[in-house]
Amino acid sequence: MGTELRQERDVTIPLSVLVMLASGAASQDSNGSVHSGGMLARAGVEMGTLLSLRLAEGRSHDRDSIPTDRFWMTLSDMMNRRGWGEIEVTRPHPGVAVLVLRTQATARSASSDPIRIEFTAGILKGALESVAGSTVAVLPLEAEGSEAQSSQSYAIGSPETIQALSGALDEAEGSLAKGLLAL
Repeated sequence: MGTELRQERDVTIPLSVLVMLASGAASQDSNGSVHSGGMLARAGVEMGTLLSLRLAEGRSHDRDSIPTDRFWMTLSDMMNRRGWGEIEVTRPHPGVAVLVLRTQATARSASSDPIRIEFTAGILKGALESVAGSTVAVLPLEAEGSEAQSSQSYAIGSPETIQALSGALDEAEGSLAKGLLAL
């Protein structure tokens, strides 16, 4: 998608329609895992980039002009109005932010709905890269405990840090707290 779309108005598409379209484009491997060939992540990045442009409307183009707390609050409001849910952000490690998206639309674990998780990770990546002006990695996390039914979490940081966290999570059997300690 090119920049010419950035001048058009927003259209809200129901999440169920996006999932249906994505399911048609996805394939299943021999293990039963669903893959979209990165199409959903790329579409999500485009959507996230467009959201970040909406965040910047009426503001200076200086990335530092939006205070961090205000950025997260504004992004959460925008995502919530579009049906994606409210965002809660914590900084459990100097190089990692954990973003929790709370809504019924994402109330499934990554293993049960990889299409939705891939698209949402792309949205976050696009929005954050546009604002940060540098490459950002977004890692979907497995929900722990009661969180699995009400939210989806994502670790956000530099590609190097998130790659290290991904390896640490494998070693820590998915425990975020143990994975962060290993960084």
